[in-house]
Amino acid sequence: MNSQPHSSHLSTLFEKINQGDKQAFNEFYSCYALRLLNFAKQMLADADTAEEIVSDLFVQIWTKRALIREIQKPQLYLYKSLKNACLNEIRKNVYASQTIDYELEEHTAAQTPSPLDALIDKELHAILTEAVNSLPMQRKVIFTLIREDGLKQKEVAELLDISLRTVENQLYRAVKYLSNYIEVYWKKEQSIINKSNFKRFLLSLFW
Repeated sequence: MNSQPHSSHLSTLFEKINQGDKQAFNEFYSCYALRLLNFAKQMLADADTAEEIVSDLFVQIWTKRALIREIQKPQLYLYKSLKNACLNEIRKNVYASQTIDYELEEHTAAQTPSPLDALIDKELHAILTEAVNSLPMQRKVIFTLIREDGLKQKEVAELLDISLRTVENQLYRAVKYLSNYIEVYWKKEQSIINKSNFKRFLLSLFW
């Protein structure tokens, strides 16, 4: 997934934003707005609220840019800040002191196309989206953060307040499930989907 922003690039953008560089801030917004919005939508049932929270996060980054020079891991900082904002919204409006159970099956917004688009046929991409959306919530979040947003497994464990072993197990189960899901589909639709594309897609799930 080479099309994702690299963490070192984000650090460079943060350094420039710290100096008041508006062009760097616009580039930062362009790279991360949709990713962060997708993550917020996975936590909140209300898409409008998710958009407001993400917008507020960007406003805070700009208005408090003098402080961001102290941030050592900007990508993890973004997701943790957004996660905390979503949790605060949920506690305030819905669950009060109840904690989130990521294993609950609930309605979430559809996944936007991932960087895998360039590697697989439209049919495979569509079935991948369907398969990812059918994952349990925690497994779906972990898979998305690692395979689409580029976070390291250790960072995801820290972000979601779970053990590294849990992240590893959930990622393994997600990949195994998705592989089986798509293989079943391919066996039914062999005349439509190219076999080499199918194999290449399965490999892309692991690397």
